[in-house]
Amino acid sequence: MPSFAFVARDESGQPRSGVIDATNATTVASLLRGRGWIVVNLEEQADEGNSAPQSGQFLRFFRAPRSVHVELSLRQLAVMLRGGISLLSAMHTLASQSESRSIRRAYNDMIETVQSGRPFSEAVELQPGFPDFLSQLIRVGEQTGIQETVLVSAADMMKTRRETIRELATALMYPLLVLVAAVVATAFIVTNLLPKLADLLTTLNRPLPPMTRSLITISEFTTEWAGAIIGSSMLAALVFGLTWVSSPGRLFIDRLALRIPVVGKLFRISGTLTFSQTLGVLVGSGVT
Repeated sequence: MPSFAFVARDESGQPRSGVIDATNATTVASLLRGRGWIVVNLEEQADEGNSAPQSGQFLRFFRAPRSVHVELSLRQLAVMLRGGISLLSAMHTLASQSESRSIRRAYNDMIETVQSGRPFSEAVELQPGFPDFLSQLIRVGEQTGIQETVLVSAADMMKTRRETIRELATALMYPLLVLVAAVVATAFIVTNLLPKLADLLTTLNRPLPPMTRSLITISEFTTEWAGAIIGSSMLAALVFGLTWVSSPGRLFIDRLALRIPVVGKLFRISGTLTFSQTLGVLVGSGVT
């Protein structure tokens, strides 16, 4: 059974901390709230016998459904629940008729979890690609009986997030195109024009200015080590991708991104917008 380290505050506001063994974090949070405590932080402690979490996380990342497919499935699920179809029947319909293979796989897994006696919110929490706030909203829906309403709210929130990301990508598109054009033009000049210019200047038998000699040296170096430069760039892209899919690496990259001039400010504004919208929907739906 996994162990969870918690930090909480009791009714008098005094900090409390400790470790509790439970099946999942939801059980621990419910136990602490039953004592009248406010949960500040709750983390699962690493199991020494579990030595391959990163590889599993890497594979789950690529098996996860796309956000737009998750959003569509939530809206379809809400419509079926509103029409009187049971949750399991609605999930079976999505698992058999969805056009997305990853969505079909995800709902088949959730059907097995629900049929084993665990709540739907916990089944959603175990699925990659489904946002973290979704399980909290569904848990509220299970307690209040407004499941279809919270599903629509979650889908609306995911749509807002996707539109925010699209607007951010649009704002960054122009400077990115300018950067790519500058890199391509520089590479063409260094690998094609400068070698021809160097041959022409050599035939003149005249001393070259320092700047010209530096450009010719850079051109010769780039031409000679072109294979190594391309290979290093591909290796760097691979390392970046592997770093991106891991939680510590993603946190490191995000911290660097926030420090980029101009671009970091856009990231900060979009992050603030996403946080405010998510908090508003969660609190409005009854999550404490």
